[in-house]
Amino acid sequence: MSHKTANTSSSAAVGLSIIYSTIYFVSNIYDKFRNYKLYYDNYRIKIIIENIHGKDF
Repeated sequence: MSHKTANTSSSAAVGLSIIYSTIYFVSNIYDKFRNYKLYYDNYRIKIIIENIHGKDF
């Protein structure tokens, strides 16, 4: 009986660690993507502002 319980808890721990590592991996990629998108948006806005100022002045 106790062996079965220990086996269940260890498999649950493995499942949790897999879930945690997957969440960490995905959030890491999401952060990189968000930083890249932020940089790209700022760059695009900078170009748009320069174009507007170029036409205005």
